[in-house]
Amino acid sequence: MRVTVIGATGETGSAVVDGLLSSPEVTFRTAEDVEAEIAKSKDDPERFLDHYHYSYHMSCDIKGENTPEYARYLGYLVAKDLYPDLHGISFEDFVKETLEKGLEPMYEMNRDVMLKYGTLAFRGANAKDSA
Repeated sequence: MRVTVIGATGETGSAVVDGLLSSPEVTFRTAEDVEAEIAKSKDDPERFLDHYHYSYHMSCDIKGENTPEYARYLGYLVAKDLYPDLHGISFEDFVKETLEKGLEPMYEMNRDVMLKYGTLAFRGANAKDSA
C-alpha cells in the first residue's frame, strides 16, 4: 500500500512529515508521561475527559490491548471468527475516501461539553489554556 501525505498547503511527501515532527503543537509521549497524566487527571472532575483519553492511549497505543489476538487471549469472541464473510473497510480505502470526500468533524455535536471538560479535544483559539 502506498500512502501520500498531503499538507494543508498542498505540499506532499517527507516535507509535510518533517514539518509535523518539528511542529510545537505535536507532542510525543512516553509510557511514563502517559502514566503521569493519568495520575494527575484521575481525581480531577474538570479533567475527566483527559483521564479517559490518556487511559485509552495507554491501553491501545502503548500496551496494544486493542487487537483481536489480545481479545482472544482474554477469552472474547472476535466478530471475524463468528462471521468469516464480514468485511470492514481497509485502511487504504478509508484514506482514499477521506481524500476524496473529507471527514466530518468528530466532536462538533458536543463541542461545548468537550471544551468545558477536556483539554485535548480542541487546540485552537477556543481551546482551554490549561492544557
